[in-house]
Amino acid sequence: MKNTLILLPLIFGIVLHNETIVQSDVTQTNLVELYTSEGCSSCPPADQWMSSLTEHPDLWQQVVPISFHVDYWDYIGWKDRFAQPEFSDRQRQYARDSGLSTVYTPGLMSNGEEWRNFGWTDQPDTAGREVGPVIAIIGPDEMTINFMPVPSLSVDELVANVALLGFGLTSDVGAGENRGRNLKHDFVVLDYAQTAMEFKDGSYEVTTQRPHSTVDAERYAIALWVSEQDNQTPLQAAGA
Repeated sequence: MKNTLILLPLIFGIVLHNETIVQSDVTQTNLVELYTSEGCSSCPPADQWMSSLTEHPDLWQQVVPISFHVDYWDYIGWKDRFAQPEFSDRQRQYARDSGLSTVYTPGLMSNGEEWRNFGWTDQPDTAGREVGPVIAIIGPDEMTINFMPVPSLSVDELVANVALLGFGLTSDVGAGENRGRNLKHDFVVLDYAQTAMEFKDGSYEVTTQRPHSTVDAERYAIALWVSEQDNQTPLQAAGA
């Protein structure tokens, strides 16, 4: 794997011998996390903004957007079919880490930092610090992820996070705050898993299952990011 890291140029989704190779730059890629819900009347503008990132010139290279649908608004009349309790828990953990008293939708995180008050018009920051490259070799069933931190980055135990994203998803909402609306979504997290990485010879590596979902989408993507075991703030991300 170390030779692969040296020989490969900056590749963002190359298919080679039935495997897809996904690699980041040395500088930190911005993982943009949207927390949203189909039961929230304030969320459609945020979902539309998220969909606009499909045209971002630095998509996957410097910006990796993902959309977590939370379940804590399901009780008000509409059950969001993309929501999972684990996604709500992830947002609550961010709130605890930041000293916030509550969670809300739409909520946006940029590389683990709360991002507010921009009217769904600003573009994500693409000026990252040097952290080291992450590379994934994705096969039909498994994927191997390697992260080589730069010497100045002080880290200990790391985990690899992998999400399957769905695009072109629509819902005809029949109840709740968005009753009667047809909602459209992109970058929706359909499957998510986290796996501990092993440190060896100056890099962290893990082989894990490729994410899958039964949700029918127009197209799919894989987003992956590395974080510390006790801190979900992303260190490096990639996608394709």
